[in-house]
Amino acid sequence: MNIKALLLITSAIFISACSPYIVTANPNHSASKSDVKAEKIKNLFNEAHTTGVLVIQQGQTQQSYGNDLARASTEYVPA
Repeated sequence: MNIKALLLITSAIFISACSPYIVTANPNHSASKSDVKAEKIKNLFNEAHTTGVLVIQQGQTQQSYGNDLARASTEYVPA
């Protein structure tokens, strides 16, 4: 497993574990470079034979990346 995939997966686990609220996907998602990057992130999770999601919030804008986007709406309380 390459180091980038390991870092991505580790980051996804820690970020999702600390989410204090429900995250929703942006309905105004259009085809762009971000779609290509989102597909690459999804493929990294698939190559690692795991599921996960990265959620990034900037102000009121929320973006979800990964291969289990439904998980983005699940709240997690940090351990």
